Amino acid sequence: MKNKIITIVLCIVMFAVPVLIIPNNETYYNLARYILLLICGAILFCAFIKNSKKLEFDKTDICIMIFIILALISAICSINIKKSVLGERNRFEGVFTLITYSMLYYHAKYYLKPNNKFINVGLVTYSCILILAVIQFYMPTKVIYMLPIFGKGAHGTMGNTNFMGSFVSMLVPATVLGYLFTGKKKYLLVSILSFFVMLLCIARSGWVAFVVTIIIIIAYMIKNRSKENFKRFAFIIIGFMLCLAIVKIEPKSNEIVARKGKRVVSEAKEANTTGISDRMGSGRILIWKSTYNVIKKYPIVGCGVDALADGLMKADLPGLIKFINIYHTSIDKAHNEYLQIAATIGLPALGVYLIFLTLVLDKNLKGLLKDKKSTFFFIVILGYLAQAFFNISTLGVAPIFWIVLGLSQQKE
Repeated sequence: MKNKIITIVLCIVMFAVPVLIIPNNETYYNLARYILLLICGAILFCAFIKNSKKLEFDKTDICIMIFIILALISAICSINIKKSVLGERNRFEGVFTLITYSMLYYHAKYYLKPNNKFINVGLVTYSCILILAVIQFYMPTKVIYMLPIFGKGAHGTMGNTNFMGSFVSMLVPATVLGYLFTGKKKYLLVSILSFFVMLLCIARSGWVAFVVTIIIIIAYMIKNRSKENFKRFAFIIIGFMLCLAIVKIEPKSNEIVARKGKRVVSEAKEANTTGISDRMGSGRILIWKSTYNVIKKYPIVGCGVDALADGLMKADLPGLIKFINIYHTSIDKAHNEYLQIAATIGLPALGVYLIFLTLVLDKNLKGLLKDKKSTFFFIVILGYLAQAFFNISTLGVAPIFWIVLGLSQQKE
């Protein structure tokens, strides 16, 4: 009975949390999914405490426990304790959320047993999110602002095209590998759809993740030299080429994607000739510089979990004002998950987190290009970690990532 409840809770997080939103509300867009996530986290935490005497821990589990302890210390010492507990407005990644992530990881690792029904529900749910993103992109301008979930590009239920980039950074390699390993057409269809949305959401972080993961997938095929895999990969490439052709032929998508591509090329040329400027990466360079100043001021416990905006006010007010004057918006995230942890929870917490990720990847690295399961999890996790250099953790995607981390650590 206990295992069944845990499985149900994890399924809710995987498939209900990503789609639960409050449309057209900048302040509370994520509130519904935040409440549901915390309820699920509380149930898992109660199960964790109830079975504390029977629990087993390995090195990765200990790392997560240390990370959570450091997060709690950071919240207590925070320059904005309330924000560190509950999270930044509409971000909601305070210490309660981090504890929930750790519970998702632990229970997915020891209790979740995915089956065909689990996978099918995931494919259907995520396909609906992707289809919504396509509709959002091509919705006529005359009606787009009359509907509550439209008007922000191809974001699905993620609230932002960059967050959709995070989502597809895992979904594209997962479905590509699913098709290569099984030959089932459902994976082929979802892989093509997710690639198409990756193009439409125009998130460079997703593109980076795609390049990194596709290179390793090709290496896997070369290593194993399976004619069936090459045949299946050919179908995938044909599907991806059709997506590129649609984007190229259709005027709206061609204009938007081409404009983004030209900007990337222009920034690369500028960096090569005049050096890196603050405006590069849609202002990410300026954000990273300001975040670095927060790290220098609060190196041990950070400025407080999810309290970067408050930290910037104290550590780099001129940089924050400069960003606001240029982009007419403020900074509440570092747009780099690793810098975010260092600035808000502290450098020791970042070190523990990186050790945790190293241990997770190492387990799968041993079977990389040989064992299907190890290859699958290594590539999917690496896809997320690659895009995390340019993006932020978000409630629509991060819970899925933590469950995937747990699944990757299951014993044979």
